[in-house]
Amino acid sequence: MITSKLFPREQISIMLALVVAFGCITAALIPSVPAAAADQSVTYAATDDATISQAQPGVNFGHDGQLVNNNTAGNVHKSFLKFNVTGLPTGATVTNATMSLQALAASSATAGAKSSPNNNWSESTITWSNAPAHNSAILSSGVPALIQAGPITFNVTPFVLGNGTWTIVITQSQATQTLWSSKEGTVPPSLKISYSGGTATPSATPSSTPILTTDPVIAAAGDIACPTGSVTSATTCRQNQTSDLLSNATAVLALGDLQYNSGSYSDFLASYDPSWGRFKAKSYPVLGNHEYGSTNAAGYFQYWGSQAGAAGKGWYSYDLGAWHIIAINSNQCALSGCNAGSEQELWVKADLAAHPAACTLAYWHQPRWASGSTMSDNAYMSTLYTDLYDANADLVLAGHNHAYERFQPMNPAGNVDTGRGLEEIIVGTGGRDHSGGTTLRSNSVLRNNNTFGVLNVTLHANSYDYKFQPEAGASFSDIGSRSCH
Repeated sequence: MITSKLFPREQISIMLALVVAFGCITAALIPSVPAAAADQSVTYAATDDATISQAQPGVNFGHDGQLVNNNTAGNVHKSFLKFNVTGLPTGATVTNATMSLQALAASSATAGAKSSPNNNWSESTITWSNAPAHNSAILSSGVPALIQAGPITFNVTPFVLGNGTWTIVITQSQATQTLWSSKEGTVPPSLKISYSGGTATPSATPSSTPILTTDPVIAAAGDIACPTGSVTSATTCRQNQTSDLLSNATAVLALGDLQYNSGSYSDFLASYDPSWGRFKAKSYPVLGNHEYGSTNAAGYFQYWGSQAGAAGKGWYSYDLGAWHIIAINSNQCALSGCNAGSEQELWVKADLAAHPAACTLAYWHQPRWASGSTMSDNAYMSTLYTDLYDANADLVLAGHNHAYERFQPMNPAGNVDTGRGLEEIIVGTGGRDHSGGTTLRSNSVLRNNNTFGVLNVTLHANSYDYKFQPEAGASFSDIGSRSCH
């Protein structure tokens, strides 16, 4: 028979003391294991980025505010980015490398990041013709099938191994266009590196402040807002959608026929003002023929005030960056003429003489040259066009035709003149509707009459970059650059 025996209280106390002492001695003899150090991270801004265009193999887009991707046959666009990673601790292991790009609009495309072992390029010189080769394997993972406007991340851990210079190339397999903010845009690309281990503190400073271009960017279009009560559809009254493209522009050039059908003040307040009028403070308008549906364009001048030049005239000029810009009332030319010696023509000549800038842009509503079945060349603009040509002006923007069209640089006779000719671009794509046939005038480079959007022009000191930006969900675009005379 087994029996239990209770220990006296003194014996229990001694045994407990021995157990505690033994535990303390054991703990002192066993080395402690420190907790694993958490990964550290540092973020780098891109040192270079640029789009390359298959259709324009010799053109450099390195100072554009956007990066472009698509896989359209014969007009593929790829985006090159370069990051210089410095200051990671000696012996550190990169545990994660994530590149972040800001998508400027939703896209149905799937973009992929690829690596290039060749870092011998710069954003100021890279073109389709001289771009380095890239690997075919896609590095990225987790890229959504449907890109939404906002930040999109690419896992580039397999490629970015530590300190050094790394080139990443964004490509896609679909024709649908994707637009990203470049390092000159509002939300520059960034590379976040997480690492563990090492014996030093990284010297790189995280870069999260947007790097803004010092060169101004204009957004331009005409033929914009439907009258009050109109029904929005996929092919008409898209003024709200196109106005969403204006927020990043330094200035908005509104190219006439801003408010249909008669440019009344009440319609301006009800339709134009809630859309494009959100950017009224940075807008520089010109008159269209529909503004004259109100007597002497009274609604237009009441809405804009002195911002649109002297009432009853509507022409004015200003400087933007290194450029001189001239706003012209082409409707007055259509109604009463702008021949040599007329009031507006004398003003234009005097203004050009007083502002001998290296780069000059003029804009109005009715274009000097145009294609299509319903609208053609407007000879009443020929004298002012000649004045601009004689003063070595560079670029003319217009509306009126409800389409987008770009011409080769031409002299006053309508002949190609790549040395001194003015490049005319028609941007009648502000939202009202589309019109015109497909017959092209001679020297027309490109025409599209089924896409709404705006033309962005970056004004450099001695050149300009242009890009047509379509409304969200559309894919048409036109990109290029040209030096001033």
